[in-house]
Amino acid sequence: MVTTGNNAGTGSHGRFWLQGEPEDKAISGRLFLQPGAHPLLDLDGALTPLIRETSRRKLPDGGEARTSALVPPLELISQSLTVHGTLDETGEPVTVPSAFTVGGGPQRQRLQAFYALLGGHVDGADAQFTRIRVRLCHLDAWAALPGFTLTSDVATGKYALAFEKPEVPPAPLANGARVSIEQVTGWNGPTVCGGQLERQLWLNVLDMPPVPYRDIDRTIVKPLMNLLALTVSTQCAVVAEMVAIGPDRPWLTVHHAGMTAAAEEIIPPPRILLPLTAIGMEGVAAWLDSTVRLGPLPSVVARVASSPDDTVEPQLIELTTVTEGLHRLLLPERKRMTDAQADEARSKALGALKNSRAGSNPTFMTATPHSGEPKGGTSSHFTAVVP
Repeated sequence: MVTTGNNAGTGSHGRFWLQGEPEDKAISGRLFLQPGAHPLLDLDGALTPLIRETSRRKLPDGGEARTSALVPPLELISQSLTVHGTLDETGEPVTVPSAFTVGGGPQRQRLQAFYALLGGHVDGADAQFTRIRVRLCHLDAWAALPGFTLTSDVATGKYALAFEKPEVPPAPLANGARVSIEQVTGWNGPTVCGGQLERQLWLNVLDMPPVPYRDIDRTIVKPLMNLLALTVSTQCAVVAEMVAIGPDRPWLTVHHAGMTAAAEEIIPPPRILLPLTAIGMEGVAAWLDSTVRLGPLPSVVARVASSPDDTVEPQLIELTTVTEGLHRLLLPERKRMTDAQADEARSKALGALKNSRAGSNPTFMTATPHSGEPKGGTSSHFTAVVP
């Protein structure tokens, strides 16, 4: 992991080269990994041509005149480069996948990427991983694991803080992987002022079928964020994340713009709707197994649950649509409206529209039979129409 103290301001100095090129073609540069920002690579040169020859003509004296121009910005942005590098201060290898040019000049190139991997050189966005460990905001409060005990003897003035790691059995996933909670303990001190004993929790998914990082983010990380957001009613962004190609390969630290600092406030248990004690790791596994079937619906609900500033009207419209989608997914055989009922609802909505007056801004709900179900027992889709 990058530990340079000036990383946020001046970047981490290193040498960088294109994947597949020899390392002796590396050029110096700085890698910026600032919180809330995409990884940025500022190079003291260019890994790809930024100027292109556009024409060539013979001169009367037998010479040759050549005309060049900058490569169009849209073409540079469309490039997808995998950059390998080594940081000077730590010697740590770095991979910046799917990087694209966002600025620079004839002797300078600036590249930006959606994520960076620290700790190894891999095959860019095509690299496949079988292990992930992720730490999320409010994960410790949601899990609420026991383990700490405090003993005191007021008469003698003796106090002791002890920790015994509780067992949390992992749970299997349908694809053969297993999800588990990892407990990482640490301490500071003791000093003349005291000390601190603490624990951090990580959610691990191990022994997955090999998948690229973009699939891990879509099917593992985002669903876990949604699950915690629904249980604690606040956003639960990624605090730290690591991936590994296999059990015998090193962990690679992931950096992307969606990461945030750890939560300073511990949410009290009464505010947590579904703690780990209620659903267990089996519930977490079942949630991850439902990712493909539920699609984007949990993300919409999680956004509503963690956005208290939204007004009631947009939340109602979003949740109505989500409820309709969940009903179709969970109960596809259920018939909720006949063709006659759908026609009647449509007629009433059209009649209300005709009778509306300018400036009243009414909202109507129209019923549309679901084309995928047989006539005589249709499932109706409701759409909000605001003139």
